[in-house]
Amino acid sequence: MSYIAPTERDPRGAIDLPRFAADLVKALNALDTNPAIECKLAPAGDYPNERQKIALDGSTELWVSADNWKKRVSVSIHAGDVPWDDRNTYNKDHHTESAKVNPDGRSIKTIARDIKRRVIDASAAALKLQRDHASAMAANRTSIKVRVAAFAKACPAVSITVHEREQNASLYYNSNGAYLSGTLSHDGSVRMRDVSGRLDGHKMAKLIALLSTQQPESK
Repeated sequence: MSYIAPTERDPRGAIDLPRFAADLVKALNALDTNPAIECKLAPAGDYPNERQKIALDGSTELWVSADNWKKRVSVSIHAGDVPWDDRNTYNKDHHTESAKVNPDGRSIKTIARDIKRRVIDASAAALKLQRDHASAMAANRTSIKVRVAAFAKACPAVSITVHEREQNASLYYNSNGAYLSGTLSHDGSVRMRDVSGRLDGHKMAKLIALLSTQQPESK
């Protein structure tokens, strides 16, 4: 069975991606390696002949796209429940695998086994790291709100601007001849950027005493 056939727009032949994706779903389910999970073809978008999505479970998707010039189908895997802003794109361990296949080069059953090995199974660890990282980011955003509430109660004279996405808050104080700006982190630490002004000797002594009790940052 061929998935590449001439069309009016492309006499050289184009990939019938909707049919290929539908048959791939059947072939993946026929592998029966995890009967508790059934692959399903997701609703087609605006360009069904260019991209199809296959839902592997409640949140993981295979993205199947067609390159009609090279007559190849590209398959990649994505964690749909992980926001793009919460991905650690710098850590290679978080990168998932992808593959390009000739839709007519082998049987769809063989292609399905190949995709499972090279893309689905090979990306399992990376998907877990992505989700763990996203959970940590969400916990940090919750933490910064708690930290800000406590800091605002203890220091009502300080102006605070919360940056929930960045998981920190900007601090600003300018009163009684003293100026301070800094950043409150989700872990409760404060990084001071600028401190200036006049303090009487008693207040300076208290500030020095407080700073001297701080432990150095771990490298």
